[in-house]
Amino acid sequence: MYTLDGRLRFDVALKTSDEQRFREEKLKEIVLSRDAQGFFLVFSFGEVESVSDASEFPNYLMVLEPDGLAA
Repeated sequence: MYTLDGRLRFDVALKTSDEQRFREEKLKEIVLSRDAQGFFLVFSFGEVESVSDASEFPNYLMVLEPDGLAA
């Protein structure tokens, strides 16, 4: 996993069904959290929602359609 500070490596024991899910579904979000027992990762799967209204973003942030990235 890549973080703002660089690469983070870790070992995860996955069941076959979990590994298949990572291969076949879209990973939407990973959240690193901490509780009294230590750190843990929460993985969210699903379709990524498209942004329909760019006016809700600040002026310094531009939203480009995939076609406009090559220009």
